[in-house]
Amino acid sequence: MRARTRAVCGDDRRRYFVPARRTRARTRTRTRPHAQLRIVHQAAHTARTPRVALHFLACVHADVCVCVCVCSLLPPAARLAAACRLEMESTKSLPAYEMKRLDALLELQKKHAEEHAAFVVERKALELKYIEKYNGLAAKRAAILSGAEDPAADVEGAAEHKGVEGFWLQAMQNMRILSSVIEKDDEPVLKALQDVSLEYLDDFAGFRIVFKFAPNDYFEDETLTKTIHIEHMMGSDVVGQEPSVEKLEGCDIHWKADKNLTVKTEKVTTRKKGKKVTTVKEVPQESFFR
Repeated sequence: MRARTRAVCGDDRRRYFVPARRTRARTRTRTRPHAQLRIVHQAAHTARTPRVALHFLACVHADVCVCVCVCSLLPPAARLAAACRLEMESTKSLPAYEMKRLDALLELQKKHAEEHAAFVVERKALELKYIEKYNGLAAKRAAILSGAEDPAADVEGAAEHKGVEGFWLQAMQNMRILSSVIEKDDEPVLKALQDVSLEYLDDFAGFRIVFKFAPNDYFEDETLTKTIHIEHMMGSDVVGQEPSVEKLEGCDIHWKADKNLTVKTEKVTTRKKGKKVTTVKEVPQESFFR
């Protein structure tokens, strides 16, 4: 029997690391006149939260409106279209000194974007440097938890009690976001959880959580994984673009006979041609592994 594993948390007990459901971007423009100055906000909306897509500083001089783009979070095609619209705006009536100031501001913005792109590159390199250190510490932790390494070897009674039993179950139950999704039936198999590790995807396009289990009475698998694909996880070279979950990938759990924690059996009685017919069917059951 096989079931797709889906870790869960928070308000939705059937999902964990749930991405925002993406819809076609929409734009909405709102103007607030204030004397001869107005700020125009165009926001690209998703299903969860609005995200500022483009800010224009609009200066109104009689019939002339000059728009200066100060920050763009739109995709390349939209940015190109916005740039074309800006080029078409009339600037002939502006004094030369104002145009020169605007050009200087634009150059500063370009330099800021270049510095930000360099920051993202250095941040990734720094993360890679410390990943090796973190992994070394995690390996030592796993060795102590499994009993392969024992800092208490010289303590009386240590030889009869190896490792730290139920460490990860207790650790997750101590976290409010996880404790609410661990059911009573999940506890026996989570006691067999030996290690939890994290692996970054290539170019920090997301990460993979690896759950390593000791042999248990519930499933055949030694490891279960959950992969989360995140766009701009370490930041984007475009100022203001935030990380966003793009896709989630689980793994199949190879449950042993009658040990699937994600379903339960129920007897259902129906009438057929005036007679009662009782059938047994599987229905979903809340579980950390669902």
